[in-house]
Amino acid sequence: MHQFWTIPEVASTTYLQLSRRDCARLARVHSAIWPSVVHLVWAKVPQISCLSNLLPDVDFRDYNALSTQIPLTERQWTRFDIHAKFIKDLKVGVRGHDELVLMLLQKLWAQRPSGSPRSFIHAIKNLTVVLPNTSSTLSSTSEWSLLFSETLLSFNLTFRAVAMECFPEENLVSCLEALPTCSPNLQSMTLQVGRSYYLFKRSTQLVVETIRALDKLTSVGLDFTPFLPQRLVDEVLSTHRLSYMYLSDVSGEEHEEEAPTARPTPQTLTAVGLSGGPRTMARLLKSIDPSAVRKLVVKDSGLEMGRPFETSGEMLDALGRFSELEKLDLDLIIESFSTLLSLRDPLQRLVRLSIGPSSLATGWISQQTLPQFAALLPRIEDLRILDEGLDSELTTVSLQALQCLAVSCPHLRKLRIPILAESVTGTTNIQPHPSVREVDFRHSTVDEHSDTEAVARTIAAMFPSLVSFGYLSEDDIGIESDDSNAEPWEDVVGALVQILPGLTISVLDDDEWTVGSFGDFFSDVLKMA
Repeated sequence: MHQFWTIPEVASTTYLQLSRRDCARLARVHSAIWPSVVHLVWAKVPQISCLSNLLPDVDFRDYNALSTQIPLTERQWTRFDIHAKFIKDLKVGVRGHDELVLMLLQKLWAQRPSGSPRSFIHAIKNLTVVLPNTSSTLSSTSEWSLLFSETLLSFNLTFRAVAMECFPEENLVSCLEALPTCSPNLQSMTLQVGRSYYLFKRSTQLVVETIRALDKLTSVGLDFTPFLPQRLVDEVLSTHRLSYMYLSDVSGEEHEEEAPTARPTPQTLTAVGLSGGPRTMARLLKSIDPSAVRKLVVKDSGLEMGRPFETSGEMLDALGRFSELEKLDLDLIIESFSTLLSLRDPLQRLVRLSIGPSSLATGWISQQTLPQFAALLPRIEDLRILDEGLDSELTTVSLQALQCLAVSCPHLRKLRIPILAESVTGTTNIQPHPSVREVDFRHSTVDEHSDTEAVARTIAAMFPSLVSFGYLSEDDIGIESDDSNAEPWEDVVGALVQILPGLTISVLDDDEWTVGSFGDFFSDVLKMA
């Protein structure tokens, strides 16, 4: 073996370029390489069932085998600890194999010699737990203690609704009772609770006490269906150490008219996310000091329930106060392009803007309005206009119309927008946009009269520095095509990779990214952790 691989400071740059699977293979090549690579393999565990590889051979289909499992030997515990200490990021989805592995770990840990650590994951930083409403696992503080440790910085708990069942409240209660004691250094916490109609009294009090007890907590996300209790809203808004806050749903349908005005918030908030009724959100936004806020998410929850609200003047006034924004995600009805003109000042400072699919219901984006819209975004680097399905009568932006972005948005690097892709005769008159690196034409279509190779040449001339191209095939969104144009995007992509060697192509998932999601909002927090 070449000595290059035995020098960690030199070889580490190579290891970081490898996939998790390749790192695992490399760790088995030589004992000198193993210490430098194994931590990369075990740093992120996508599901707790992966830990079954560190346990004795057990038939997980035999429940009796699990219930009679004998204690591990000292050598087996040592092997488990050597790998577990590298785990920094763990996801626990308690169902199927995951649930059985967790049950086995709980039984084995109860039999471990005295003096052992409270948690079997000694150095974990990010923990995600997803429980179905009907789960009986993780219903005691001792069970939760196995997952929590003093090193934990970020915790995400989601209860998935199953049918019309309400989840057992003891799951949430035992979690909140164990969290401050076991993980006092926690910095970020998100709770997503479905179907919580009868759980507010006890669980609301515990959430309040947990937020107060975790004195290093700077990021909180709360999503209680069908609506978030006002007491929790007030508690979060009065917590002076928070920098990230996401509250959903801040009002139920029956509370929209009488939502109280929130108390003033401190100047520490740098990122705010709200989902709920527009009147309540407008009042909350007006109570927040906008001077430090750089990231804002506003999502009208009435749209998800088929009750779109008009974007009121009160909401526009509230949004207009945030003149220092850098990132803005909106999922509201935009009645016309003139609606956005009232937000001229905030828009001109943005480096990222995402507008949800509900906005396109009014057809505000068009050949005529796109140049005016681009002129409002001189600093934009990431622009996403989402659409759940192309409607040619409303969304009429052509590929050629995107040239206005080269003039008005010189810093643009990522672009997602639904278009009608057509070929342009000759490419000498096309205005190139060399800063664009990633393009997502999901929910776009190719003009049936266009030559697909000419469309590819147009895209390549317009975005000469393109390194990533994404699309959702027309078959996936239910658009019928004749035999001569059955797979137009596949033909365009085939020609495009010939013109731009090294281009990465992605056939994208329709649900891959949504405006106002918890995961996207707290991604910066996870990176810092």
